[in-house]
Amino acid sequence: MIQIVINGKFRIAEAGQTLLDVAKVCGEQIPSLCGLNRSGEKIACDLCVVEVEVEGRAIAAPVS
Repeated sequence: MIQIVINGKFRIAEAGQTLLDVAKVCGEQIPSLCGLNRSGEKIACDLCVVEVEVEGRAIAAPVS
């Protein structure tokens, strides 16, 4: 388990969950194209971004 913050709210992510999975369960909307990928292949469209607190800037969310 890992603790993350989405829009100022602390959330717990389980092993194997993506950031988008956790956000969806918590009712947060993050625009993405992942749901349109029917091949099952891991792709990075760079549509969704995250802010890394240590970095203090927005970066593309990693594909996991």
